[in-house]
Amino acid sequence: MATARMAQLNFDAHNTLYATHGLHAFAAKCPPQLVKYGISRYSKRGETVLDPMMGSGTTLVEARLLGRNAVGYDIDPLARLIARVKSRLVSDKSIETACDQVVKRARADLDALRCGSPTARLRKRASPPDFPRRDFWFEARVSEELALLSYHISRVLASGAVRDFLWVAFSSLILSRTSVANARDIVHSRPHYWKHSEIPTVIPRFEVRIQRMRKQATQFREMYATEHHTRISARIGDARGLRLRKYQ
Repeated sequence: MATARMAQLNFDAHNTLYATHGLHAFAAKCPPQLVKYGISRYSKRGETVLDPMMGSGTTLVEARLLGRNAVGYDIDPLARLIARVKSRLVSDKSIETACDQVVKRARADLDALRCGSPTARLRKRASPPDFPRRDFWFEARVSEELALLSYHISRVLASGAVRDFLWVAFSSLILSRTSVANARDIVHSRPHYWKHSEIPTVIPRFEVRIQRMRKQATQFREMYATEHHTRISARIGDARGLRLRKYQ
């Protein structure tokens, strides 16, 4: 009698950052190849996959690429935001237009802040929210640039999907191995103070980050088969209290 061979599930040598899987750093991410294996083996095209603890959305991305509908829940609002952005199909041109507007306005504000006599409104825009030990973790100039970016992202004329994309880029400036904060590798460990040799310039980093994310989002769109017509939803929810029902 033939014995079924166990699938090879070692993905150490595989690229785990294809499509949008590398859009934002996130702790303890599941290899997308493992998710792809599970979805392909235990579901059919057109069926709905439920991920009760979706994290940053690996399951949602793979479900969409494989022609499955998917619903994901997580208790963490940031996880939901990242998962939503990673699994969406967004126009690259709309992202470019919105980013250009945000950067242009933030730079104009920064120039006025540095070179002239800033108005009270400008000083308010450049004032970051107050939180414990803010000035310990963020240099004053970094805080100002982050505050200006935040202000203009929140007010840019763009769809919610595009604005979410910009927010994920903004978050990735802080939650990354090389954060603009006075910390290193925040995603995978508790913050440990680490002073930059030079104060980071936030707006140029934001532009670079957006460019990289646009390439990843473009690859995701190109990998997606348009005939699938999948429905993907990222929601806030506690896995301990979910009530299972049939998703139409």
